[in-house]
Amino acid sequence: MKQYACLKDIQQSDLAPPLAALIEQILTVELSIAHSSRLEADDGAVFLLEHCDTDKTVINQFGAMFHRIPFESIEHISNAEAYLCRLLRDNQCVITLIIPDKKWLPDSWRKKITEELS
Repeated sequence: MKQYACLKDIQQSDLAPPLAALIEQILTVELSIAHSSRLEADDGAVFLLEHCDTDKTVINQFGAMFHRIPFESIEHISNAEAYLCRLLRDNQCVITLIIPDKKWLPDSWRKKITEELS
């Protein structure tokens, strides 16, 4: 799972342009709210799920298996071919998980996503 904490992180990644633009948009808003050029853990986080991520990766990052994460909202961003999942830790901390809509996405994860789509 890749974490993006500043705009430079996006520039150093090899992302498809629509996905990079989505991450940049989300990160720009979060940085603006935090009044910072780098997103600190107390302010939130932006993560990109990768094909190599497993339940163990998710548990290590979020403290729960994927199907037990209480997302506040899930939406499909068609031009980036990705799902945007938001988890609210408190009023100041928004965790955003971007999940590419790819064939490698486990069926159980896809089921949770489609059931909770906003």
